[in-house]
Formats: sequence, C-alpha cells, structure tokens
Amino acid sequence: MVFLFEGDLGGLGYWQIWVILIVFAYLASGPLNYQTTSAGADWIKWDYNKRWYQRRARSNHLKMYELTRIEGYFAGGMLHIRFEDYEGRGADRQVGDLQRDRRIWDLFCNGLLHSVANGAEINRTAVELLKLDETPALRLREQRPQPEDG
Repeated sequence: MVFLFEGDLGGLGYWQIWVILIVFAYLASGPLNYQTTSAGADWIKWDYNKRWYQRRARSNHLKMYELTRIEGYFAGGMLHIRFEDYEGRGADRQVGDLQRDRRIWDLFCNGLLHSVANGAEINRTAVELLKLDETPALRLREQRPQPEDG
C-alpha cells in the first residue's frame, strides 16, 4: 500500500481503496454493539451484547429502591448520574439515555425518590438538575428521626 502514496496522493483515486476505507471505518465504529435497558418494580438492568471474544454477555443490575449514593455531574456537556445500591453495585449513565424510554425513566425516578427519602447520599448537582427540591423526598428525609449516636 506504500506504493500508492509515494510522491503524491494519486493512489486515492482508485475506487477500491475507498471501498476498503469505508468498510474498515464502518466496522471500527461497532455497528453490532448494542445495549438494552430493562426495569422491573424495584430493579433496573443493563445488558450488553456478547462480542465474539467474550465468554458470556455482560450484565449489570441494581435495586432502585435501595440506592445509597447518587451523584450528578456534567461530562462532555451532558448530565450524567452515578448511583450505587446497598450491595455496592453501581452504574454511571447519561440522564438522556435513561429518559429515552418514559416508562423506564418513571420507574427509575420512583426508586430514586424513595431512596432519597430514606437517606441516600445525594450531591447538590443531582438535586438541582433532577429538580428534587420540588418533591417531598428531601423534606421527608429531614423529618425522619435520626439514629442516636451512643
């Protein structure tokens, strides 16, 4: 292929090279990769397709009503949310990806509000951007009796 680029770029005039470049670019973009999100009454799960070099498909799930830590942050101009349940399982997702399916977003929000009301650790960015100040979840958490140190 070096002979095509000696001196000038005249070798790029061959249509066969463009076909190879386009096919390579398409395959390098991961067209066969996909991710599915599913949710139940108290869980949310992400499945990733099995690649040829993996023994089994990757999967991650967590209990939405038992979240212990919720953190919102911006990355690349998008709002991301990082959350973790009581067993240490966690995920980091763009809020737009979660909002893509309204039913999953509703289930996720219910679990998130329940966790916040039950004392989940949440940062100010997540409170402001998810508009949790407008919900009773934070007020309920403040009204709960705190365990005494002793």
